[in-house]
Amino acid sequence: MRKTALFLILTASLLIAADEVFDEPDGGKQRGRMQKQQTGKMYNRMLEKIAEEDKARAEKLRTLREENPKEFHEEMKEMLKGKMGRPDFRGHDDHHRPGERRFEPGERFRAKFKERFAKRNDEFIEWLEENFPEEAEKMEKAFEADPNSAFKNTAYIRNKYRRIFEIEKRHPEMAELMKNDLELKERRDQITKQLRSCEDEQEKKELKNELRDIVSMRFNVILEKRRLKLEDLKEKLKQIEKEINKQQNDLETLDDQRDSLIKSRMEELVEESKKQKVDWE
Repeated sequence: MRKTALFLILTASLLIAADEVFDEPDGGKQRGRMQKQQTGKMYNRMLEKIAEEDKARAEKLRTLREENPKEFHEEMKEMLKGKMGRPDFRGHDDHHRPGERRFEPGERFRAKFKERFAKRNDEFIEWLEENFPEEAEKMEKAFEADPNSAFKNTAYIRNKYRRIFEIEKRHPEMAELMKNDLELKERRDQITKQLRSCEDEQEKKELKNELRDIVSMRFNVILEKRRLKLEDLKEKLKQIEKEINKQQNDLETLDDQRDSLIKSRMEELVEESKKQKVDWE
């Protein structure tokens, strides 16, 4: 049974690769030719296996292979799917208890992935409610209106705030600056939009003054972000210098002990050579 299962798994991998090969014209790339050759050999082995149980079935498949290779390929794929779906192919699950639900291959992994993803998404929404409640409300309304397409329709919100959410865990000060910068940019965009349609000179002047203040504040935020990055680099540099000093000290210590270490190693080698015996028989 194990040999049969292994054979079917190997066959499956070649059949998947063959899906693309069958669409290639004759005289294609070398890789395509090699895949065709491998798939052809595997088909021969499969037909031999089938012939052991049903010669007539094997003969029909050989005829189909000559007359319609693509249909033959699809037929073999369907046959393989049927065999791989059988309980005896999957083997016995030692951890499966009577009455307990059996998981399909890969289902446990998908379930765990979904669980982790759901947890992270819940954490993000809680953070969003605390920091940007209006955006959190938009997400909530989207899921209430159409749960199936809500995830796609709210992707722009996740893309906009996810990075701040992630950075806040390890660098709260940087995350706070990013929040401020985001708010300033949004206000900047509002003002520039107003300026395009504003006709009142006094209002234009006030908007320009506010815009100047915002640009100035953004510049300060950018400088502060650069300062934090510089501090991080300095800290990393300290760690690197510390490691360099350690390596330098180790090197000097080894060099100082050169003669004694060489002598010690020589003695070890000599002792090992004494233990060797010659087989004279």
